Amino acid sequence: MSILLDSKGSGRALSVLDCTHVPGPTEAHVHADAHKSVFVLAGRYRFRVGGEAVEATPGDQVFIPRGVAHDFAVGAEGGRALFVFAPAGVEEYFRELAAAATGGSTPDLDELRRRHHIEPVPPPAERYG
Repeated sequence: MSILLDSKGSGRALSVLDCTHVPGPTEAHVHADAHKSVFVLAGRYRFRVGGEAVEATPGDQVFIPRGVAHDFAVGAEGGRALFVFAPAGVEEYFRELAAAATGGSTPDLDELRRRHHIEPVPPPAERYG
């Protein structure tokens, strides 16, 4: 993941992250303080936004409003997408994760997510069925 635009560069208006994903699902979560737009650059994604499933391929955009539960699964070939958060701030979550990994430590993920307003959502009974 590369941070293309952060809080300082945008006056806290938005963050832009260039993310490369391995195949497989992510955990459901909510961004309590930011809207999220995803612009798919490569690969196949299947998003679950609220109760709706959305397929996305290169050129597609998926908007996830603040406070709405979501997750996604990446197809077998992996994927790449731009994630845009408004307002900015979530990039600090990723910086802290990277610093912990580089330093060889294991952060308390629940505490880290809580500090960055990322709330877990219980998994659905059947995922991407």
